[in-house]
Amino acid sequence: MHKALIQNDITLEFLSHDELKELTGSHQLRKQIDWLKDGDWHFELNHRNRVLVSRWYLRLKMSGVTFSTVSIDSNGEPDFGAAR
Repeated sequence: MHKALIQNDITLEFLSHDELKELTGSHQLRKQIDWLKDGDWHFELNHRNRVLVSRWYLRLKMSGVTFSTVSIDSNGEPDFGAAR
């Protein structure tokens, strides 16, 4: 049986601490956050103050893909035309 491409082990969904250090060039939390913000990266902080960056996002961003937010219209439906 083949697994779908987007099915990942959830423990592998985010960059490891070492991978994040390699990406940002720093092991210090504040410097990692500053670097990510300066580069307009999307990330989250978990309750342990660990920076979370999605592997999928990393691959797309490093490939030059640009992102936009899809807005929701008043009917609760996505308005994909507004994301331009």
